[in-house]
Amino acid sequence: MKSIDWVNYVTSPLSASPLESGQRTGCSEKICWRDPVTSTAFHLSREKAAQIVKAGLQVAEKVLTERSSPEQLLWRFLSLRDYAARSVWLVDNGLDKPGHDGILLAALWPELPFWDVNREKGLKKNRQSIEGDGPICWRLADRQMIRTGVFFALASPFLDEDHEWPKWRRRALLAGSHYFLSEQDLATFGSVRPFLSEPEDIAPRILQAWKAAGMVAGYGSTSEDDLSDLPQVDVVKGGAVKIKEYYLESNRISEIRGASILLDDINRRRYEHFFVSHPGITPEGIVYTGGGNIMAIVPAGKGPTVARFIEQVHGEVCLTARAVGVFQTVGVTALTDYKLLNISLENEMVQRRGAMIPAIHRHQGDINFSAPFERQWETEEGIQDKIGNAASLCHSCAIRPARHNWAFADEERALCSSCYRKQLVGRKFGRFSFSEAYGEYRKYRSLGRTTVGAHDVQINSANDLGDIADQNNDIAVIYGDGNNFGPLFGSCNRLSHLRYLSQFSEGAAFTATFTALDKNHALLEDKAVEIIALGGDDIFLIAPAQTALKLSLDLGRYFNRLFANHSSGALGPTMSIGVILAHHKTPVRYLFELSTTLLKTAKERAREDISHSGKDAEGTVDVAAMSAYATFEDDIKSYRKHTLEKEDGSKLSRRPFTFSELERFLQAVKELQTNPASPGRGWFYRLRETAIVEPLRYGQLFFKYQYARADEQNRQVIDHVWSTLVGKGVGEAAQPSMYIRQGECYVCPWVDVVELWNYVGEEGGDRQ
Repeated sequence: MKSIDWVNYVTSPLSASPLESGQRTGCSEKICWRDPVTSTAFHLSREKAAQIVKAGLQVAEKVLTERSSPEQLLWRFLSLRDYAARSVWLVDNGLDKPGHDGILLAALWPELPFWDVNREKGLKKNRQSIEGDGPICWRLADRQMIRTGVFFALASPFLDEDHEWPKWRRRALLAGSHYFLSEQDLATFGSVRPFLSEPEDIAPRILQAWKAAGMVAGYGSTSEDDLSDLPQVDVVKGGAVKIKEYYLESNRISEIRGASILLDDINRRRYEHFFVSHPGITPEGIVYTGGGNIMAIVPAGKGPTVARFIEQVHGEVCLTARAVGVFQTVGVTALTDYKLLNISLENEMVQRRGAMIPAIHRHQGDINFSAPFERQWETEEGIQDKIGNAASLCHSCAIRPARHNWAFADEERALCSSCYRKQLVGRKFGRFSFSEAYGEYRKYRSLGRTTVGAHDVQINSANDLGDIADQNNDIAVIYGDGNNFGPLFGSCNRLSHLRYLSQFSEGAAFTATFTALDKNHALLEDKAVEIIALGGDDIFLIAPAQTALKLSLDLGRYFNRLFANHSSGALGPTMSIGVILAHHKTPVRYLFELSTTLLKTAKERAREDISHSGKDAEGTVDVAAMSAYATFEDDIKSYRKHTLEKEDGSKLSRRPFTFSELERFLQAVKELQTNPASPGRGWFYRLRETAIVEPLRYGQLFFKYQYARADEQNRQVIDHVWSTLVGKGVGEAAQPSMYIRQGECYVCPWVDVVELWNYVGEEGGDRQ
């Protein structure tokens, strides 16, 4: 198996073919390990590792000597999602700058595999030398954060939170992070050095808590006697439920955006601020936040407070968004078996959801509840006119009583308090909820560059769906979701692993989406894009229809590449995507329902491919254009069965596509659009009509007749397009035909060509 140069991969995870940097392991000056998410084998020279540690500790030294509340800054640095986020943070805070190669070594420090003398001794004892693939290692940051959070939960009864904890917090965040550094280099540090060593001459109860926290973080072992006297801890889990229902109560883009901003602000800021500002807990106790969910370890007795906060913050900020929070009090050994612990917590959440009364009529709440001071929102909410009798229903959701008037461009409409708040926030901030994250992504891509290049791309925001629509006034609702994520999370049995997987998954969704948008910025032109949800393995956005197919393909492939095992070339979890193309005035709620159905059929294709081939599916896309049929009377699946599957067993569509099939399809249509020798769109319309009306044998004869009538240049184009569609070179593929043999049936590819012609890039043209 080949191992991958770790620095090259981490700093540029979507670079062309990471295997190019791979080489056989077998150098005593390297450390080798495997990634716990992708199983990729990495190598890193000890010299480079020492340089990275030195750069990281120099930042820690600067924080300790030059900044106030240094433990807060250390936590913030280690808590960030990945190398890119840390790079931007270091530059913004004046703590580091890129080297001549554009790399910030200090930003790599928390990403290093956790490595210590015990691990290396264990490898030698088991004759698993550093010349092999190495052990599975999660990141240094995950080990430090989990240890700190668990240590506080266990030791807080014995520590003064105001006077003793700040120093212990620094030690918990830094101790053991200096591995790979020589004594000579270590001697150059002053303020940071006392915090790097393991504690020794301390109170027995605190030492017990320290050792137990290290065990939970995934290293070392502790006897049962050492754990017997330790206090219990509370494990809290919760988050928003039925999130899509909250987003899509309205069809107005400003209200959908407002809902997305409110939920995202809770997920990214309100949770953290609560843990930072509330006494008796520490932000390192957060194991993960993502996709609207949170899990945390807190001192015993604090669980009810945190669980109650999870539900309260959603009610205050969002009014009608539903959320649940639960906790369990457990001994420290329970933290080492996450699978069993999670089953118990999930059962608690199910029971809690069943017992809750939905707050669908709530109309009052503090929008700035638990918001950091610098993120307080001035919404002027109380100044707007209110409806006195609240007798009419909300004009947007038609669910709750109207209580406010909102002056739209065309008329004044009555809104309930929840839709009114969404409208207020969506209009006031005027950018999609992930615009700040996208700005950080762009900033990272420009670090170390002296000139602004292709990555200086701005995505416009929409006032309404018409700002997103393409030249045919069509939009695309794109809904992507990961395949086979259950086994991936099911393999987690350590909190450090879980933390890494959660951040890795969120980072993959962000990176894949933002990179795909950048790559297709020419297609977007001056059109807007609205990102509604982004996190975990879930991606939901609205884009111009003509960009949708290429954007979905790139997004899915980037996502797949990030989860792939780059040592073996094997795919990991992949993505399936549902895309619905429709006029921009079509209700978004309806389009989301259709995209959900298309996502399901795409996932079914992925499962079928796995069962037939025994290999991982590469990812799938299903797409439907409402302009082709005006509407779907029932659901897409049954509609297609009646319209696209014929009595003779033939089919009129190849959809859902695999990513490879979609790529070839886009190439084929692009050639038909741009090649002057193409027989023209009308030629394929005639094929489509014949395939729909006539039986398979007649359709075959009709194609042969039309093909024979075409001139030589036309036939050359058709030959090349056919070979592209079937995935073979010209001369290797069979002669062009009306149907492609796909499995046990015949499928006509030309119906897809005609129906999706307008949605293949800028050459799609106006729909006639």
